[in-house]
Amino acid sequence: MLIIKPKIQFVTQEDRNEYGEIEVNFEIENTGKEAIRILSVSPHCSCTDFNLSSSVIYNGKSELLTLTVEWDQIKSLGEVYAVLKTDSKQKYLKVSIRVKD
Repeated sequence: MLIIKPKIQFVTQEDRNEYGEIEVNFEIENTGKEAIRILSVSPHCSCTDFNLSSSVIYNGKSELLTLTVEWDQIKSLGEVYAVLKTDSKQKYLKVSIRVKD
């Protein structure tokens, strides 16, 4: 089983990096007994970039998924997200970055 922390990250303008981007790390932990493969990561728009530290998450281990989006983009959209497709019983997992009201 995969556990993602956090599943939703709320951000404000103050969270921007020096390039005007929001960058959020999501920890993906495998609590199961078998290795799980991340088959794909699909951001909901081309404005969102991602980096996955490894496409295989071994049992008892964690990997990082980083989503990066321009502040101006997420400010106008309100939310960006990515869907992870896996080879486990949890076929699809979603992570989100949302603008804090």
